[in-house]
Amino acid sequence: MTCDVFNLLRVILFCCSYAGAVPWNCSSTSSMDASSKLLETVLGPQVNRALCGQSPTTSNVDSLLASCKAFCGRKSFPLLIGSPAWGFSQEQMDQICLNATGESHIIHYNRSLAMHCINWAQGMRHIETHAASFIASVENIKLAILQFRVQILTKSNELITSLSSHQSQTVMQQLHHSDRIPYLKKMIKGIVGDGGLKESLMPSLRQLRHQAAELSGALKGQVPQINSFLTQCSRPILAMGPSNEYLLDICSQATDNCIEEAHAAHVGCCCGGIPLAGGGFIPANKPGQQLEVDQALLNSMDVCAEAEAVAESELVSRMSSLQSTPQGESLLMQHLSSLRASYPDFYSRCKIGRKLAKTVNKHKVSMRRMWLATCKVIHCRALPKCQALGLV
Repeated sequence: MTCDVFNLLRVILFCCSYAGAVPWNCSSTSSMDASSKLLETVLGPQVNRALCGQSPTTSNVDSLLASCKAFCGRKSFPLLIGSPAWGFSQEQMDQICLNATGESHIIHYNRSLAMHCINWAQGMRHIETHAASFIASVENIKLAILQFRVQILTKSNELITSLSSHQSQTVMQQLHHSDRIPYLKKMIKGIVGDGGLKESLMPSLRQLRHQAAELSGALKGQVPQINSFLTQCSRPILAMGPSNEYLLDICSQATDNCIEEAHAAHVGCCCGGIPLAGGGFIPANKPGQQLEVDQALLNSMDVCAEAEAVAESELVSRMSSLQSTPQGESLLMQHLSSLRASYPDFYSRCKIGRKLAKTVNKHKVSMRRMWLATCKVIHCRALPKCQALGLV
């Protein structure tokens, strides 16, 4: 019986001590100004547990700033409002985050501008996409022209062989002088054809013409959007999360009042972003959560790398075809040697590209694509003589 009473007292004492440690139960209620804009507050894990100074994760400015940075992400700048020594209510924080009084010149709330900037930025991406396709067509037709030259050389050699044969020499001797030219024309047409060789170039020429027209149209059509993007998206605005989160309530500095109450003293965090630099939206992570992948980073485009990716399969096919004949391989090697002679600094960076690619791969960017973009290795990946030229 005595043991049962003792255990009951231990439970009561535990509950009382736990209740004393958590004297309030705040929720994510927004201030009046934030509510009118349908904005949300994110509660940090320490808000209903302890005062700022009572937890190692909130007891100093560095730890508070780390929470703020995690909330804002990489493309926005953190605005830590408060410290372990002093705090504010949400209404006071809104004077900075929402420019509620119209006196702050740090950031301003403009949801519609943030959305417009996203749409306007697509104009740049639209141009990059068409530019990459145009560059891919240019690279493709360069090798198509080399293939055309191989065909001309092959037919020329066939013609020389045919003209120098004993049979042709005998026929020419037997023909009347006025009949020799028509005979030669017939032989040439039979070997070279009547314009048939250039037909092999036509698909590449049509593709180049099409991509040039597409790029020209994109430039004309997207200029107004790009102008708006450059002129209107350079001011810092309030950065928000996917569900309109705008403020992180990190912890209470001194009182048990919740952040939306008049006499609250909390430490909070909001974020500023410049849409022109990719800011304006945040992951809105609570402290302790893993940072979300920056979608803007994954969606970034390198025009030359994209062009290599678009053209890769066709270029490799054309290179393999060129290597199948001595004339083709010779022309291809001359082409690659000319590129290296024209751009020695660019091609000298190829070996550095391997190290760069390994670093970039940590961020889930394709190592192979970065290598292609950095070194133009696509031009020599299938060629055994490239090492001799120093291209890789």
